[in-house]
Order: sequence, then structure tokens, then C-alpha cells
Amino acid sequence: MTSSPESALSKALRRRYLRFAELQQHLKELAATYPDLVRVERIGSSTAGRPLYVVVVGREPERARPALWIDANMHANELLGTNVALAFVDDLLALHAGDNRHALSNAVVERAKDALVYVMPTMSPDGAEAIADDGRFVRSSLLDDKPSSRPRWRQVDIDGDGQVRRMRQLDPCGAFVESRNVPGLMLPRDVDDDGPFFSLYPEGVIENYDGESIPPWRFFDDNPLDLNRNFSAGWKPEPAQEGAGNFAGSSPEARAVMSFASSRPNIFFWLNLHTFGGCWIRPLGDAPDSKLASDDRAIFRLIEEWTSAHVGVPTVSSFEEFCYQPEKPLAGDLCDYAFLQRGAFAWSVELWDLYQRAGLPRTKPFVDVYGHQSRGQMEVLSRFLSSLQASPLIPWKTAQHPQLGEIEVGGLDPRFSMWNPPEGPLVDDVACKHAAVFFRLLSLLPRLHVQVRRTSLGADTALLELTIENRGGIATSGPTGAQHLPHNEALRAVVVDAPRVRDGCVRVVGHLGGHHAGRFGGDTTWPYQTTGEPARKTVRFVVDGNAPVRLRVGSIRTGFVDVEG
Repeated sequence: MTSSPESALSKALRRRYLRFAELQQHLKELAATYPDLVRVERIGSSTAGRPLYVVVVGREPERARPALWIDANMHANELLGTNVALAFVDDLLALHAGDNRHALSNAVVERAKDALVYVMPTMSPDGAEAIADDGRFVRSSLLDDKPSSRPRWRQVDIDGDGQVRRMRQLDPCGAFVESRNVPGLMLPRDVDDDGPFFSLYPEGVIENYDGESIPPWRFFDDNPLDLNRNFSAGWKPEPAQEGAGNFAGSSPEARAVMSFASSRPNIFFWLNLHTFGGCWIRPLGDAPDSKLASDDRAIFRLIEEWTSAHVGVPTVSSFEEFCYQPEKPLAGDLCDYAFLQRGAFAWSVELWDLYQRAGLPRTKPFVDVYGHQSRGQMEVLSRFLSSLQASPLIPWKTAQHPQLGEIEVGGLDPRFSMWNPPEGPLVDDVACKHAAVFFRLLSLLPRLHVQVRRTSLGADTALLELTIENRGGIATSGPTGAQHLPHNEALRAVVVDAPRVRDGCVRVVGHLGGHHAGRFGGDTTWPYQTTGEPARKTVRFVVDGNAPVRLRVGSIRTGFVDVEG
């Protein structure tokens, strides 16, 4: 077994979060070290002009065939996805070099080595740099193009320490108190509390301040775009969907992703890496599971078995367990775009399961885990993070605010505690557990196999019988519900030497099923029997002459297999 070369940055990304210049250097080194396996493509530019990259990994990277897409860091504060995505690239390249880091079976190894992978390491490079620089909250982009004359918060450094944190101010009407058990931790006020009471704000100033009314901080006050509301599937403008952007694809980042994906119909699996929560969120976004095709439910259940076994997290329905308001689906999100418009099985992967690691229970619906922590549970989280040397609580110190007077600055720094694991071995731990599932997804991709049988019919004429098989785990159509999409064309068999064919040179094969379609339900109440669409079909041609005939079988989704018969 041959060990693969590993650069200093490859090792570093398993323990700490790379800056954008380091990311660029790492991608440059990958392309130079693996010229036969890696292509780095610039697919656009961010709002601030930084390059948006996609790394293409696989044998013959220009050859189209069924592929897995992974993107990361669409939410600027969620840095871990970049590390997980790039660690998987390194693991895949190591596999090509004979280094099986995850003890994968021979079957998974061979299928993974034949697959194609697209990785977008960061979708929000501008916001990620701001998060690393000064800690201010950025959802996706720094762009603030929403005209407004209302009072609103703008995050700036008030106390001159170079960081943007939280502010608190003594206020008898305040809704927060400091924990008696964890110094510095602010907790929601209870009826039994006797003070002192505080109001909490972001560190910053109030634009359009009238001198009296202090506005509440709204999530998107000074960075109004959420990339995960800017995609074309079900897009709705504000106020129906906060963070939506001016129109679907108005951001250069979302537009670049949609443009790239639209020219890559061969994407069958789509992983949208997030950080905070510990679950895999799957379609449908706007309807319950009963509206999913049974074969699609079966595939999602299979992947849930893998996420439970290898990562220890569930998969949850976006509609049933991840609507922030009951039965009010998120509009314009990437997962629905990938599933409904690109025909790819898709998940929003929340990588960092802080709650589980701290020993806190999961809630139903899952989205409530974000906002339904008791005061005692918040103290548990804080102590747990301290045990990891995350030290997220910055001591409060007095400062003078130009509008509010005396305040204190400090509080929770969530960057490398709540939002992402602290730098160190936990980064690699999360990456390794998820890579085990990523590799298994590669083993499910459709795989065309073509056999040709030639039978002489006499008089210089022959019958060609092509047996076309899909030896992959999912159907060549991807999700059943995607068969109507224009790019989801049926398989065809074509005789290239058309003049020699007596009865037409094209046969429409249609779609072929995959061998995992009937598992975990499908259309049967009896679990262990063959179900789903046939995975094998035969077509026939009558040709003249004894010389071999060239044939091509496939589609723009599966790629093409060239044979002779």
C-alpha cells in the first residue's frame, strides 16, 4: 500500500480553520500534486471580488459521469464545512493512491475511485473572512444594499479592541440576568430573579437613531442577504421570506452555483454543508413525507441508517421538523433547488452536534433544539465548552457608547464554540465521521454496464443485442419525482455507423432502476424481495457487414459508454 503525499495545509485543515489565502494556496497545491485527478475551476466571483472555486476530483476529471456535489460555508459563520469538504477531498485522493484511511470495503473503494466529485469549499468567502477578522455576525454576504430609513443596528467595534462582540446595559426593564453559576453568561430573565437586569445588543451603533427608542437587533440588519433563501426553487421576496435577496439568484454567489449546476446534469447527490445542530435535513421543504415517491423515501431511509451508524445523527424532514414557523416552509433554499430543479438527492448537513456532545436531549420537532434550551441547559453547554478549552465567555468590561452612554462589552463569542467546534482534534473527528457516509454515497451512484451479443443472420447481415444494466444503487433518473425535468433524459443506444443499420440507428432505453430502490419500504410491505424499476433492458439492431459496429449508450446525466459489436 502506498501512502499519499500530505501537505502542511492538508494537515492544518484537520485542526484549524484556514484563511482565504491559505485556501487558495491549498487548492493550487492539489492541482499541481494530482494533475491526473484534480481540476480547480473558478466559477465566478464573490460580491467583494474573491474567486469562487469548485474542485473537480476523479479519474479523467473532464469526463462526465454520475457525480456527488459538496458545497460549504454558504453561511459565513459556519466555517467547519470547508474543513470537512477539503478533508474528504484529501481522503479521496489518498484512496486513489492506495491509502484506505477509512477501512472501506473493496466494493466501496472501487466504486468511489470511479466516481466524480465536485467540491465548492466556500460559498461565502467575504463573510468568512469578516468572521475570522473581527467576529461580527455575517449570515452570508457583507453586502448591505437594502434601502432603509428605519432605526437599525450596524455592528462596529465600540471599545477599540478590534473585535465585535456583545453589549449589555443595566436596565430595569431588561429581559436578561447574569448566571449565578457561570459568571459572564447571560440568561433569559425569570419571574423569581431580583436583578440586576440587562438589555443585550450587538456591539455597534444605531443608524437613524431618534435618541429615545432602541430598536431590537434583527438577524439581517446590516447584512440582509441569506444565500440559503436566494435560490430559484420556491423563491419568495421579502417580507414573505426574510433574507431572500432582490430576486432569485441576485447574489453572484448563488448565481454562480446555479450556472455551474445547470451545465452539470450529472449531479445525482448534493451535500450542502452547514454547522450548527447535528442532523441531516432532507426534502421535501414544502410538503410532508407522504408526498415523496416511495422509492425516494427508501433512499432517504437508507442514508439515515448510515448517518445514525457512522455519525450518530438523524436525518429529518425539512417540512416536518425544520420549519421555524409551523407549516411555513423556507423559500429559495438550496436543498429544494438541488432536489426539485436539478434532480439530485439532497441534504443540508448540520455538522457540529454540540447538544449531543454536551449530553442534552434532542427535541421534536428538531428545529426546536435551536431556541428551546432551558437556563440550566444553557449553563450545561457553557460548562461543556469550557471543558473543551473553548473559553467562549469574554469578560464584560465597561465602555462608553456614543449613543447609549455607559455600557459593557463582552459576553459569548460563539465562533469556535457554538457555531463551530474549537480548533483541535474535534475538527478532524467530525470530518472523519462524515467522510464514512460521503464515500458510501459514491458507491450508490448509477453505473452503466453494456454487453453486446452478435448473431449472424446470414447474407452478410447480423443481429446486435445490447444488454444495458445499471449496476449502481440509485436509478439513472435520480429521484423518481425528477423524471419530468428537461435535463433528465432517458438512456439511448445509438449506432454510430448509421448507414449500416437497417431499421434505425437509435433505441430509447428509458431509465433503469437501482438495486437499493426497494429497501426500507419502497412499494412493498414485505421487505426482502426485488422491487422498483428494472435495472436491465435489452435493445436490438440489424446491421449489414461483418466488420464491428461502433455503438454509444447513455445520457447527459449518466455519461456515455462506447462499445463495439
